[in-house]
Amino acid sequence: MTSPLLRQVFVAAAICLNTLGHGAGLGYSAVLVPQLQDESSPIPVTANMASWIAAVTAPSLIVGNSLSASIMSKLGRKITTYIMSGGAIVGWAALLLAPEF
Repeated sequence: MTSPLLRQVFVAAAICLNTLGHGAGLGYSAVLVPQLQDESSPIPVTANMASWIAAVTAPSLIVGNSLSASIMSKLGRKITTYIMSGGAIVGWAALLLAPEF
């Protein structure tokens, strides 16, 4: 049997990793945009397009936060976390497996 302290540390670490994942998602455009604006980039991006790439996360946060609140009230926190984490895992896997960028 594990001690209550060990369980608490595990839960706190899981929450920190979740927050780290959200921060990485929000900061991804800071790394992506300069690579896309490079002259050798196979995807030419103008300054206007780059601003859209960086700004598109804000509306998605509004939609995601609203949806997660309503899903959480119907299904509970645990199931909602599983659902939202599944989407995040698919997104990060797509980035990881992409042949470029």
